[in-house]
Amino acid sequence: MGKIDMTGLRKFGAKELGPLYCSLSANFKGNKDLVLFGGGAGGMHSGIANRLVICQLKDGLLPEGTLVNQQVGEELPTRMTLHPDGSLVCIFSNAPRVFEIQTKKEAKKEKEEKESEEDKEEEEEAETITGLVEVAEKSAKLKDFKEQKCCEFSKDGTMLAFGSEEGHVKVVSWPAMKTLWDCAPVPSERGNKIDKDKPGHTKAVTDILWSPEDAFLLTISSERAGPNTGAIMWGVEREGESVSLKLAGYLWDTLGAAKWTGSFRGGSFSSSKEGLVVVGFNNNGLMKGPDSFLCKFDVASLKCKEYGTCTKDGKITSLALSPDHRTITSGTSEGEALVHSTESLKNVLKFSHLVFTTSVCYSLDGSTAVSTSADGSARCISIPANLKTRSTMALLLHLIVAILVLLAAAYYQQVVLKNA
Repeated sequence: MGKIDMTGLRKFGAKELGPLYCSLSANFKGNKDLVLFGGGAGGMHSGIANRLVICQLKDGLLPEGTLVNQQVGEELPTRMTLHPDGSLVCIFSNAPRVFEIQTKKEAKKEKEEKESEEDKEEEEEAETITGLVEVAEKSAKLKDFKEQKCCEFSKDGTMLAFGSEEGHVKVVSWPAMKTLWDCAPVPSERGNKIDKDKPGHTKAVTDILWSPEDAFLLTISSERAGPNTGAIMWGVEREGESVSLKLAGYLWDTLGAAKWTGSFRGGSFSSSKEGLVVVGFNNNGLMKGPDSFLCKFDVASLKCKEYGTCTKDGKITSLALSPDHRTITSGTSEGEALVHSTESLKNVLKFSHLVFTTSVCYSLDGSTAVSTSADGSARCISIPANLKTRSTMALLLHLIVAILVLLAAAYYQQVVLKNA
């Protein structure tokens, strides 16, 4: 891969964390630009403990040191999701576990009285984050949720969705954790025959996503994408405490051509009114073209609006859409962290880790993307206010060269030929 650009790179040593496998960003109780990491190397027998770590971005970078560095035992944390109340649900090899972010007692200061109601509100000071504590009672309720691959809280925080290694999808209430909806995996012998009556996944669910306002749930599987497999959009119907999910459609159906052979990987909903979801697609080697693509789908119609190359060499391992919707960052099997323009799907920034990229996330204002790798590094990527795609810069260069050629030709005609 050659020399690694060290810009924005933070290397976590074995005593801090080691290999990184999951990350998310959050603002919590007055603390802005928090980044939570999970990683390790299999437990104490390897000499590198499994840990959950909380850091805080400073000027778009990860400074040395951590706010929290919590050992979590012999199991490796691989995915995580954070509730607004500070409950952190982590996926481990055995079963998910629940932790809570601990803070010192809240301190408040009164604003001076002013005429408007808004000005009379109290302003919270940032509470000091002191640690992460496992909530044994809540973890016990998830002890039977074996071999989970991913999890995600609904936007309103009342539901928690899980996807398993076997293709099982389950939605539970929060914090009671009572099962609201359960979709068993579909036997793999089904092949690619359409079975609208029994939708489901045949292999591991790699990603699970709630849409804004929790109207849809998107489940993405490692199975080969086809007419009824790969990425399924479910419509969420709620009546009182009852929740049911109905098949809304399959993303593969709207790609429009059977040439698409491979699997979906990674995705992110836009919170804007345009109703957009961005999903990655990995070529399995049977179709011509690059190794991976970025696809933009309309949520309401599930129609593929546009697709473009993610990278010619390497599979997508993770994907995130910035909160301001300007950029998409993807991690790849080749250790790359690629930033693309959401509008054009053109690559605008490119950085590398030593080995495969494991997760990507954004600061909540969209100004910084963070990628992690199994090499134990996290990289902060500053997103410029004015994006210029690689193709745009190449076009400008060609235009400058063309202008110089024209000026040279004009000079030759007016000066050289005149004096001949």
